[in-house]
Amino acid sequence: MAFFPDLSPYCYHESGVRPGTQNIGWIEGKHPFPKGTVSDAFLKRLWQFCKVPVVQTRGFHVCDLCNMPADAVPLLEFEGETLKSGSAEIRVIAGSGLIYAAPSLIFHYVKGHGYMPPQAFIDAVLAEPGPETSEYRDKLRTLGFLKQLGA
Repeated sequence: MAFFPDLSPYCYHESGVRPGTQNIGWIEGKHPFPKGTVSDAFLKRLWQFCKVPVVQTRGFHVCDLCNMPADAVPLLEFEGETLKSGSAEIRVIAGSGLIYAAPSLIFHYVKGHGYMPPQAFIDAVLAEPGPETSEYRDKLRTLGFLKQLGA
């Protein structure tokens, strides 16, 4: 995994670069990160975004804040569902035109380690069309991400 400060320009994977994309949640144990408590509504909505990964890579990154074995496939569990994580990213598209890029492990960082994303990201997750909507999928398609998903 790589560390990028929140709200810095996204540059991690060339297939994920789009104008106006900012990093969120690219944390590592050797760098301090903001901590706090998020609402249940935010967690539920973030989980929905994690179910629509983009910029899929080969292999898996594990959380370096845990004692997770380096060869483990990170599994996220929430409300009776399980997702593989650590090998893709999510996108949250704000009404302002900003695109937030986060590693799929962001849910684990928030729930498991108290990572507190910037308020602008929290607001976008809660307010903008979510992954269950055709509007969100249309935005992903326009940005070229659904082709990556084979959709």
